[in-house]
Amino acid sequence: AISSDNTVFVAAFHCVKKFTLEGRFIASVGSKGSGRLQFDTPFAIAYNHTNNRVYVCDTLNHRITILNHDFTFHGSFGSTGSKAGQFNKPEGISVSRNGNVLVADFSNNRIKILDANGYHLSSITNTGAGERLGTTTQCGSWT
Repeated sequence: AISSDNTVFVAAFHCVKKFTLEGRFIASVGSKGSGRLQFDTPFAIAYNHTNNRVYVCDTLNHRITILNHDFTFHGSFGSTGSKAGQFNKPEGISVSRNGNVLVADFSNNRIKILDANGYHLSSITNTGAGERLGTTTQCGSWT
């Protein structure tokens, strides 16, 4: 993920790392675990340009962790399960132009559309036949 000031954010090895666009290491945050600034196999990361925050798919903790640009903890949302506020191995994440967060909830076979604070707006669910229920226009932009 790349911020407006060209800072590059990468999720790897139970942490999130920050680099310059030229590849110079700036900082790292996190360790393996389920605590406040801990991650368990973070698969994906996205930058929200509307609030300057980093969104991390904390895959095996079944949650999304939000970091401020300076790597301080902003919050997290989600827990294990299949209900509106839950995930089962979130493995992909993107942020639309209007700041909505789209999460590929892998083991629940759905794309969840949330606002920037994690409030569930809607889901696009696989029917099992290669079709979807819903459209990407629900997100506020094409992704």
